[in-house]
Amino acid sequence: MVKKNTKEKLIETALNLIWKDSYASVSVDEICKTSGVLKGSFYHYFPSKKDLARAALEQCCEQFRTTYNQIFSPLNPPLQRFEKMADCKIEMQEELLRENGYVMGCPTAGFRNDLSNQAENSTDMGLGNIRQESLTYFKAALKDLQDAGMIDSDIDIDLRAQEIFIFITGTMTTARMTNDLAFLKTSFKPSLMRIIGIKNYELD
Repeated sequence: MVKKNTKEKLIETALNLIWKDSYASVSVDEICKTSGVLKGSFYHYFPSKKDLARAALEQCCEQFRTTYNQIFSPLNPPLQRFEKMADCKIEMQEELLRENGYVMGCPTAGFRNDLSNQAENSTDMGLGNIRQESLTYFKAALKDLQDAGMIDSDIDIDLRAQEIFIFITGTMTTARMTNDLAFLKTSFKPSLMRIIGIKNYELD
C-alpha cells in the first residue's frame, strides 16, 4: 500500500468529511484531527478551508473524468456506455453504503448544494465543469445511438442530455435523502433507458 503524504491525507479527509456532512459544518480542526495532521501543517499546504475544498473537488473531478473517459470511450457501443455508467453508479453507492452505513449520494451535488449558500461561488469551484463535461459525454453517445437507428432521429439531443443529467442528479440526491438504494438498484437503469429513448429495454 502506498503511504499518503500530508497533503494527500488532507485532501482525502476533506472530501470524505464534506461529502458525509457539509462544507459549512466541517471545520479545519476536525479535518486535522481526522487526518492526523497538525494544524500548522494544514496551513503550510492550504491558506484556508476553501482552498482545501477546491483541491478536494479538483481531485473528485479528475476521478470523474478518468471514469467517464473509460465508460464513454467511442470504442464502447453507445448503449453500453450508458449501461456501464449506470452500473458504475450503483456499484459505487452499494460500496459506500457498506463502508459508511448510510447512502452517500453524489459528492459533487453535495458540494453544489453546500456552496450555493456560501460566499464561495460553486461555478468558481469547478462544479459547472462537471455538468458541462457530463453533457458532452451524453450528447456524443446519444448522437451515436441516433446514427445506429436505436433512438428516434427527431430527438433533441441537447435537451435529452440535460434530462439525463437532471434524472441522475435527482436520483442520487433522493437516495441520500431517503437513505435507500432500492430505486437505484431496481429501477434506475430501465428508467434511464426510457429517458434516453430506448424502447422495450430489459435488464439482463
